[in-house]
Amino acid sequence: MRFILKRPSFLQQLAVTFTLGIICLSLLSSFAISKLSYQIVRDKLVKQGYQATETFAGQSTLALLYASKENAQEPARAALAFPDVRGVAIYTQDYTPLMSQGESVLENADRQTWPQQVQLDQETEKAWYFVAPVFARSVVGQNESPFVASPQKPELIGFVRLMMSKEKLKAMKDNILYSNLAVSAAFAVVFLLFLYGITKRLTIPLKHLANKMRRAQAGEQNVRAKVRGPRDIIDMENAFNSMMSVLETRERQLEKARDSALESAQLKGEFAANVSHELRTPLNAVLGMLELLHDMGLSSKQTEYVTVARNAGEALLKLIEDILDFSRIEAGMLKLQPVDFVLHEILDEVVGLLSGQAQRKGLESGRC
Repeated sequence: MRFILKRPSFLQQLAVTFTLGIICLSLLSSFAISKLSYQIVRDKLVKQGYQATETFAGQSTLALLYASKENAQEPARAALAFPDVRGVAIYTQDYTPLMSQGESVLENADRQTWPQQVQLDQETEKAWYFVAPVFARSVVGQNESPFVASPQKPELIGFVRLMMSKEKLKAMKDNILYSNLAVSAAFAVVFLLFLYGITKRLTIPLKHLANKMRRAQAGEQNVRAKVRGPRDIIDMENAFNSMMSVLETRERQLEKARDSALESAQLKGEFAANVSHELRTPLNAVLGMLELLHDMGLSSKQTEYVTVARNAGEALLKLIEDILDFSRIEAGMLKLQPVDFVLHEILDEVVGLLSGQAQRKGLESGRC
């Protein structure tokens, strides 16, 4: 059941196709040859029946001329000595039986229609029935005179009938059929083995090529097909090898481009990290100075300006920290840390950062 549901291989399909084709061809050729051989043997046996009937008719002339049963015995025995002859009979001109030996030769015979020459009068499943006329001129030793102006017309003096059995033909028919089937079967087996060898020689390179393709599909490197087999399969193997070479070249190019991109990204990350660290040092100094300036007893207006500058510096420091976070993300070292914040303080800082620009444009500003 598993074999039926599974799609057959190329070799199996060829084997099934060749087997069915050769079996059908062997059967058809066997029956055709048997039919032709049967017809040839049948024609040969019928021809022998004609010859036996003619001989029997020629030897029965004296018996009919003298209406002698004793003279008919010898021709009858000679006719029955022919192969497959089972019955003979001699009839006078008025269809009266003069002598009969062997099996009956009157198988639904219509004597009134007997011909004036040797003829296969009747054929049944088991036998042939031949009829021949007997003429007076067939007397042995009598020749017509060369001085006679018009030779006398032969005088019909009777008939002979001969029955020839088909047993030999039937036996030969079966033997011919069985022999042809045996020869065809032997030829089919030999031819199938020969075709199987040729087919296997053709399909083995395809099988190896399919295995190489599966290995390449699995990701194996440096897979190449061995170039062998017929020309078409060699072309396929060369195409596969060329394709694998192109794919491996492109894969190396992609790996090189990937390594270059990773190296470039790493350099950019290191550069951003270095710049961020370099910016943090002076910025921390600026924030420190602003903190000191804030504690020096400034006026309210000066204190506001210092506070705005300090908040801006802290925002810039936070931006630098964010840049460092991007570097950590690329390096896979970022860790999330929850931080508490007050929303109105952040909004107040945003408004303070933008208040200077708003005043220059004549816009009202306020604190939350």
